[in-house]
Amino acid sequence: MCGRFKRHSKFWERIFEILSMTAPAPDVSGDDEIRPTDLYPIIGARPEGYAVGPARWSLIPRSHVGPIKEFKLTTFNARIETAATSKVFETPWRKRHCLVPADAFWEWSGDKGQKQKWQITRADNHPLMFAGLWDRTESTDGPVTSFTLLTRPAGEDMAPIHTREPVILHPDQWRDWLDLNSLPDLSQPAKASTFRALAVTTSGSLL
Repeated sequence: MCGRFKRHSKFWERIFEILSMTAPAPDVSGDDEIRPTDLYPIIGARPEGYAVGPARWSLIPRSHVGPIKEFKLTTFNARIETAATSKVFETPWRKRHCLVPADAFWEWSGDKGQKQKWQITRADNHPLMFAGLWDRTESTDGPVTSFTLLTRPAGEDMAPIHTREPVILHPDQWRDWLDLNSLPDLSQPAKASTFRALAVTTSGSLL
């Protein structure tokens, strides 16, 4: 959790306005369903200001300099409770935060063979903004920028579906997150009625 999310395409101009960014909107063409190891545009802080660029979903720490295929850890999510002490996530937690916009994410509930797929959006119809960490390594395959999504214990909305939920940020938190400033405890679950869950049929339509 969260293992797939829906590509964000509608409100990049608004995101850029809030963050006072002037770069052109990223290329958001391609499959709507983003999976681990896919490339996806993320927003990070650089000395010259905030910037958006493509990154691989599933973080590879800069300490890994061999072939990418030899990095075997599952790192598309990072538990916010332990990120600060993790060998993989500790440095990005201290130095490299990112924002990852999305329209929705998907989760599954139920027993094996009878899984129900759910599409999760914000209940207020605003886009999601995931809190993420990024890193860059000079691997033998070339330089790789990658990211992970932070997760926390599920709140009232998500608990019937899964034990975890992604950490989402509101617009007034975006700059502080990117600038490594202190924020209220993000490990606390989202308040009730933050998320809306719609069941997905086997044909892919929503109930």
